[in-house]
Amino acid sequence: KFQGVFQPTNLKLWEINPDLRGRLNGSVNISAPLLLTPDTALSAIQAQGKLNFSEGISILERSLATSFDWNGQRLEIKEAIAEGFNANGFVNLNPKSQGLQAIKTFDFQVQAEDLNLQRLPADLPDAFNLGGLVGFNGRIAGTPQAPTINGDLRLRYFFAGPLEFESLLTGRVSIAPKSGVNLQLAGNQDKLEVVLNPNYQPVSFLLQYQNKTATGIRSGDELQMTVKNFPINTIKSLALSSGMVDGKNLEPWLSKPLAGDISGKIALNLKTFGSSGEIAIENPIFDNLRGKLLQGFFQYQQGTMTLTNGLFEKGKKGDSQYLFAANVTQTPNGPEFKGELQAKLGEIQDVLTTLQLFEITDLGRGLQAPVYGTAADLAVTGVGNPQNKLKQPLRRMSEIVTLLEKQRQQRQESFLLPELTEINGGFTGSISMEGSVKDGIRAKFNFQGENWQWGSYKAETIIGQGNFEEGVLNLLPVRIQSGQSLATLSGSIGEQGPSGQLKLKNVPVSLIREVFKFPASVGYGGFVDATADFYGSLSNPQARGAISVVDASLNRTPLESIKGSFSYNNARLNVFAQSFLTKESEPLTVNAKIPYKLPFAEVEPENRQVSVQLTVQNEGLARLNMLTNQQITWVDGKGQVDLDISGTFDQDQDWREQLEQLTVIGNINVQDATIAAQALPEPLTEVNGKIRFNFNRMEIVDTLQGNFGGGKLVAVGNLPLRDLARPLENPLTVDLNQLAINLKGIYSGGVQGQTIITGTLFNPRIGGYIELFDGRVPISESQTAPIGSSGSAGDELIEFNNLQLTLGKNILVRQLPVLDFLASGTLLINGDMSDIRPEGTIQLLRGQVNLFTTQFRLDKNYNNNARFVATLGRDPELDVQMVASVIESRKQPITSETFANEISDSPTNFGTTETIRVQAKVKGRASQLFDRVELNSMPKRSEGEIVALLGGGFVDTLGRGNTTLGLANLAGSALLSNVSNLIGDAAGLDEFRIFPTTVTDDNRRTDSLELGAEAGINITNNLSFSLLKVLTTDQPIQYNLRYRVNEEVLLRGATNFSDDTKIIVEYENRF
Repeated sequence: KFQGVFQPTNLKLWEINPDLRGRLNGSVNISAPLLLTPDTALSAIQAQGKLNFSEGISILERSLATSFDWNGQRLEIKEAIAEGFNANGFVNLNPKSQGLQAIKTFDFQVQAEDLNLQRLPADLPDAFNLGGLVGFNGRIAGTPQAPTINGDLRLRYFFAGPLEFESLLTGRVSIAPKSGVNLQLAGNQDKLEVVLNPNYQPVSFLLQYQNKTATGIRSGDELQMTVKNFPINTIKSLALSSGMVDGKNLEPWLSKPLAGDISGKIALNLKTFGSSGEIAIENPIFDNLRGKLLQGFFQYQQGTMTLTNGLFEKGKKGDSQYLFAANVTQTPNGPEFKGELQAKLGEIQDVLTTLQLFEITDLGRGLQAPVYGTAADLAVTGVGNPQNKLKQPLRRMSEIVTLLEKQRQQRQESFLLPELTEINGGFTGSISMEGSVKDGIRAKFNFQGENWQWGSYKAETIIGQGNFEEGVLNLLPVRIQSGQSLATLSGSIGEQGPSGQLKLKNVPVSLIREVFKFPASVGYGGFVDATADFYGSLSNPQARGAISVVDASLNRTPLESIKGSFSYNNARLNVFAQSFLTKESEPLTVNAKIPYKLPFAEVEPENRQVSVQLTVQNEGLARLNMLTNQQITWVDGKGQVDLDISGTFDQDQDWREQLEQLTVIGNINVQDATIAAQALPEPLTEVNGKIRFNFNRMEIVDTLQGNFGGGKLVAVGNLPLRDLARPLENPLTVDLNQLAINLKGIYSGGVQGQTIITGTLFNPRIGGYIELFDGRVPISESQTAPIGSSGSAGDELIEFNNLQLTLGKNILVRQLPVLDFLASGTLLINGDMSDIRPEGTIQLLRGQVNLFTTQFRLDKNYNNNARFVATLGRDPELDVQMVASVIESRKQPITSETFANEISDSPTNFGTTETIRVQAKVKGRASQLFDRVELNSMPKRSEGEIVALLGGGFVDTLGRGNTTLGLANLAGSALLSNVSNLIGDAAGLDEFRIFPTTVTDDNRRTDSLELGAEAGINITNNLSFSLLKVLTTDQPIQYNLRYRVNEEVLLRGATNFSDDTKIIVEYENRF
């Protein structure tokens, strides 16, 4: 017999056994017989001691101190102490056996806290993904084959798959060979209860997690379960881990996105693992299918899943509803399926979203699923500074959203059709399908839709039927109808490409115009009939067909017919068409070849060259009337147009902007033609000439001339079709030779000059000079509109380039009866038709302005002018001085010597009337005219008094009770002013007036209404002379002399060299 002490010090346990960790310290007393055999060694040895494990053992991951005693048959653990752990007990062993067979019985009292649940030696499937911290206080005894566990159980931060329970669950656990398992755990809200029989099969369970519950109770071989708001992903994980579902064979289906909250009743056979029940899933997601509710009955037996009475609601109740039934059977070759779907209230966007069809280009992959990238495929670089304020990244995000929307808009405008996301409409119908993962899908369908809308296009009814087999979709056919318009599509679409026929009947031309974005200024009418046979492949589709337009019209003018044919091959559209204005007229012939790749195609056009041949002659030129909406009309004559138009075309750009880049070769010949224009009062006659288009320019051969307004228009030179690097040496020049025109509301009179047109055909710039003579320019308030006034569409295309506009001899500017001026001067015109910018000075030589009953005449001693500044547009700066004479009356009125033929001798009436000379100055912009008028008078009067005097001829006579004379003065100022001006201007007088007045008959003591006239000249500013005569009586002429000494003293003299001579001295002092 020997005795010894084993004292390990920092023994590296991992070197002895890789499953161990940490270091070992302690002391063990050992005794044993000297003669030992391998069979008796373990039972003969006795040991007592203490050992310390620095990092614990097994699931205990903390320092552990132990005290034990071994007598050869029994290991007694006196104590095992660690932080949060305390245990004691024994194990009876059979030293002759190995592994678990060596353990006869064991019995331990255990107190443990915060053991890692995932480190427990329990053989659980990975799918359960259990975790948390376990606490236990109780007894563990029995044998390895039949353990007994009783005690209190605590779970902290427990989770099972995606379910994260409350932070603390407490309860009891009891496991016994004869009674089975009973687990009861609860928190404030969550509960977990499980009862298993001795065979560890479920008897009942309760799982309560937040608002989700699952309960079950066994009845015979069936487990009756009730589920409420339970995540379907968790159900899938449990089914896969339990072996109830063959995950390998169902991988193509189970790998799809799956989500939703399931509620219902389910019966599970614990022997066959068959199941059945009624379920409802809220917010279901399967692959690309997303909805509000999915419900129905199901049964799973021996690898076959059957669904009946299925209902799928896409949105709110009553919005989109689909009924379905299906079954899926597992076979050695994979799952096979069969089903039927009925759309009770369907939406086309549901179908497009499920098929992941959002853009026209998505049609290129047919029915194949799209291949999306992942976040790892994006090469992004971090930007910004985390220290910046929140508003800076928010502002940047707003800019990015705006940029993305702009790019989306540009992409949409480059397509002829809207995106598929803009299709909206409901439908009813059904689809039946069957197939397998290996053999594919076979299906038949039919549907009916009403009131569909795709962007701005509408369809009242859509009817379709077809089938899908061996990867080919067959349409038999699809009919789209709106009113009398009908489109039918029949054919097939598969991996080899589409083939079939499209027919159009009575489709409005206006719809075609919207597709190709033709100019809205041209009115198209009629209905299209067309047939197109398409074939080829999705990557390189091809087509050919014919088209005609019934009841065709252009800008409301009927056309006899439009017919043509087309073909589409290798991303190039070829069109041949003819239109006839009448049965007898010459046709307009168009032959065009245009490169265009359909959005879903892959083949690019061989080149970007576009070519159009255009031919028309004689009566066919009357289409000019329709194209210009009767603004320009071909009346008669002979003409011939032969043009070849070519260039490049990029379908991703606006085709209208590319017109300027086209090259034109050909000729336009005109002989003895008459051409009318709505803007001209009479047509151009005897128009003769030839226009040659030479690649990038338009050339007039010799001259292009015609008669107009008693004169001639002669055009020579060249005009480029687009901007050139160097200007042409011989620009287009139009000579205006002594024309007489009458443009209503604009100008009436003579025109001569020479205009030089540069720029391009589509954006001309007009320069040169134009002289107006012997004419009238009527003006209105609308013509004084300031800069920025809007013009008609297209006005911006015509620009002015220092056009010299001269107001020559006898140009009158009038706004009768308010003003009438004789004007002269020159303006330089720039800008465009919607924003004319004149610059220069116009001299106002003579004229007058009528205010109330007073006529102001331009002061001939003042430089009266209107100065135009380019930045102010048609709002000139006025510098004008005008004068007028008005009568001021005080006390009892007497007949004025300037308005009557009799002057009273009564001295008490001296000074009762006064002639006031009023001066009006205007200096400022025309639009601010009334704010810029400055009034002065001699003798001096206040501005309020002057304004009152301007209506004196009417108000004064009414104030005296002479209504007849008052009305005569008012009418005379309007009717006689033109005559007075004509005579005064011809005679060179400073003043000449014809006016009504009253004459008193002293014998009869009666008054009579007569007509008087006064002519006067200003010798100086203070001395004037005038002649006064009552024209309708035989009274002699009265000669008047007037001299103002100063503001207070006025000398007046009058004589008729017969019986009436007087001299009057007036003194006035106002206070």
